Amino acid sequence: MKNLKYFLIIAFAAVTAFFSYYIKSTDTYFIIGCYASLFLIYFLLLKNLTDEDVQWALYAAFGLRLLVVPSTLFLSNDIWRYLWDGNMQAIGYSPYTIAPKEVMDAGFNTFKGAGNLFHQLLSGRENSVYAPFAEIIFYISIKISLGNQYIAIMLIKFILVIAEIVSISALLQLLQKFSLPIKNIFVYAFNPLIIIQVIADAHLEALMICFLLVALLCFKENKYKRAIFFYVLSVATKLFPIIFLPIFLFRNNWKQNLKLLISLTFLTGILFVIYFYGINVRYTYLSSLQLYFNQFEHNSFLFYWINIVFPNSLQPTAAAILSRILFAMPCLIMIYWSWASRTLSIEKLLPKILLFWVLSTLTFTVINPWYIAPLVLLAVFAESYMIILWSALAIVSALITQHIPNDLISHSINLIWYSLLVFVFFWKDSKFLKS
Repeated sequence: MKNLKYFLIIAFAAVTAFFSYYIKSTDTYFIIGCYASLFLIYFLLLKNLTDEDVQWALYAAFGLRLLVVPSTLFLSNDIWRYLWDGNMQAIGYSPYTIAPKEVMDAGFNTFKGAGNLFHQLLSGRENSVYAPFAEIIFYISIKISLGNQYIAIMLIKFILVIAEIVSISALLQLLQKFSLPIKNIFVYAFNPLIIIQVIADAHLEALMICFLLVALLCFKENKYKRAIFFYVLSVATKLFPIIFLPIFLFRNNWKQNLKLLISLTFLTGILFVIYFYGINVRYTYLSSLQLYFNQFEHNSFLFYWINIVFPNSLQPTAAAILSRILFAMPCLIMIYWSWASRTLSIEKLLPKILLFWVLSTLTFTVINPWYIAPLVLLAVFAESYMIILWSALAIVSALITQHIPNDLISHSINLIWYSLLVFVFFWKDSKFLKS
């Protein structure tokens, strides 16, 4: 039996290496084939690995992450925007105040290779929408690499691998503190979406997850000041965790909440002032963020199906209103759940957070595969079959939307996937509704 486990790990590494180094981003069928193979091995690993295998298996999981660090296969264009923002900062420009297209049109004295990098961007018309701590990572990577793009990419990926090591270590401690099966950690450690989409493709969800987990661990150990610090870092990496603030507020008395808000304001202010000092945030960063969520649509679920009922003449206005309504819905749900669950222990609250995060994701105007990464993390605590299946279908859904020109057909196919997920949820995960 142990030989089978070793064989599965070796097979996982072989497919991962082939995927990362011998396939082009345009080879859609090979990508789907490799991804399916990885998930087949992943499911077999989840079935065969036990608590006794944790130590050696986690070393293998770290090795798989290091394996993809030198890879230059990217299924998204985000990495090129990282490099653009880092290079712009290195020559003294704020990525929040000037869009790449404006730079190229004005003929500014930019950096070496700016033209080639610009043509690899998905869209160069918007200012950066990345949070300040993310921009710090981009800047440091460019400065250390002396502008060498490949070295900068490796540095960003290496930072993400370090974050993953910290995350898995924190996960291990939390599972022990929550008296949950230790083998649950394999749900996250070997998930192909995490290894391929987050590490190989270099997405900052790894950092956000790392800071969230450390904050959660500190909170469980009653180290509230440290918990606040790492929570702020998580928000400053990806803005979405700010929506969980009501969870902390409803669990404390007014004196503790006052200290919490003061600490949050102070720490957040330090991080954000570095990048936003002297900038009209409303007309730069926030306007770009609003544009991203109001006008861009990719692989969405609720947004697409609701939006098609509006007449074409009302589309821009209707889309903007609809995106705001969809954003407000999970916020209101989160506030209610935070109040209703204020007496629950943190381990009993995590399944509710998972369900909330699922509902929030379904309201997004853009659903990229790596957005599922935090759900995979929470599935470690909640043992959700739906999330594991969703992570397996995420890349396929994104590729369908990207390669089928007819939106109605592509979204209809995705609707079948989502219907399957709903079926699995009520079949296997209905305990969330009872808790």
